[in-house]
Amino acid sequence: TVTTADDTTLEAVQAGLTMEGRQLSWEQVDPRTYTVTIPGAARGQKYTFTINEGFTAGTGVDVEVEWAQETQPFTLTSAAFTAGQLIPVKYANTGIDGGQNVSVPLAWTGAPEGTVSLALLMYDLHPVANNWVHWAVINIPATAEAMPEGASGTEQMPSGSVELTNDFGAAGYGGPEPPAGTGDHEYKIVIYALNVDQIDLAGQVDLARFQAAVSGKSLGEAELTGVFFQ
Repeated sequence: TVTTADDTTLEAVQAGLTMEGRQLSWEQVDPRTYTVTIPGAARGQKYTFTINEGFTAGTGVDVEVEWAQETQPFTLTSAAFTAGQLIPVKYANTGIDGGQNVSVPLAWTGAPEGTVSLALLMYDLHPVANNWVHWAVINIPATAEAMPEGASGTEQMPSGSVELTNDFGAAGYGGPEPPAGTGDHEYKIVIYALNVDQIDLAGQVDLARFQAAVSGKSLGEAELTGVFFQ
């Protein structure tokens, strides 16, 4: 709800107050009061109105904000590749020509209300791989929203998170390294929103053990799949 300094028209408000990259929806309540809907607004994010030349908003007036009840979808994305597409070779393990074993960048939004921590698992869906675990991370704080490229094994990992041992026998990220000639391998990355701050896991884990640890504690999950072959 926005209040102007003087009586004005809806058209004047729509022209006078704008927001970059947003198509705002306005409704006039009385000559000085208007409600505006910001489609796709996310709780906790800051949005800045631009007051255009010739328009005056009320000074010293509280702006009331009410969030819609609809929930945003829980999504997981990577700046390195889109869902179902090829994972660039730099993120492959060092046994692959050109592989640097750099952990993939990840970002997530829309974690369900009540999320206390997050857990992440990356594994190979190909029958030859038998759900080979490439990355397992637990105790990620609910305030975290991303892992930058190359974060694994560094201080760029979310504070308090724990990287478990993958099926290569090393703690942290192990990039794709499928056997030659076995075709496309699908790598699924799943992030779980949990209602506990910690889960009881340590050392090397397989898919079944990881899923058992989050079972009954998950409020929702988001996933991303990429492809690699040699």
